Amino acid sequence: MTWCSWSTIASLSTHRNKRPVGAGRRTQRQAASRKTSSPLPVGPRQNRRATVIKKGRLLAIGVCILAGGLSQRMGRDKTTVRLAGRTLLQLISKTVRDLHLPLRVIRRDKIPRSGPIGGIYTGLSTSNKEAELFLACDMPFVTQQMLKRFLKAFARSPRALFTRKAHRVGFPCLIPHRNLPVVASCVSRRLFSIHDLARNLHARYLGAENAFELSNINTPVDLERAREHVREKQAIS
Repeated sequence: MTWCSWSTIASLSTHRNKRPVGAGRRTQRQAASRKTSSPLPVGPRQNRRATVIKKGRLLAIGVCILAGGLSQRMGRDKTTVRLAGRTLLQLISKTVRDLHLPLRVIRRDKIPRSGPIGGIYTGLSTSNKEAELFLACDMPFVTQQMLKRFLKAFARSPRALFTRKAHRVGFPCLIPHRNLPVVASCVSRRLFSIHDLARNLHARYLGAENAFELSNINTPVDLERAREHVREKQAIS
């Protein structure tokens, strides 16, 4: 459809005998289109996308799945451990992809043997986003609903946001890129615990409606418990 300038519309109004048939109806439809058009581009994919909007501006959020741990307690690479027919990495990756957010898997930390903070530092220092949502590869029960709660809370107040369960701080966590110097400072001082990082970031905290979705699979015992949980859910459904 071709848009008419205001001068063209004025010219048409003064020469009604020369106006093509249907021009008035087209002009009315164009004016109505201007009134109802969205300020953001909307398409089939964007309708599905989990967006974060702050004061009318779309925030750029990325997701990092940390998969660089040594898996010593499991005795093998946790990313390849299978649960419900998929690997742990595949399970958490699917949850993120259904939100249509940019996803990276951090398999090698810039600072070895620094725990999960090494993965957080690696993710932020290589990010071109305003913030990164960090997940652990051994948390297959994290839901889309919980991740959406993180995004909504961050849109209201764009500060570092961590999960807290029974006074234990952990993943998921959402950290703005501007906090990279604080993360780097914690690494240089060898403050490798998530709790210390959250405290230094003056973070806010979110709980989980279902505490089981924050479960980590660190050991073979944890894996068997997770498989039993899956079997129980399948029996109910």
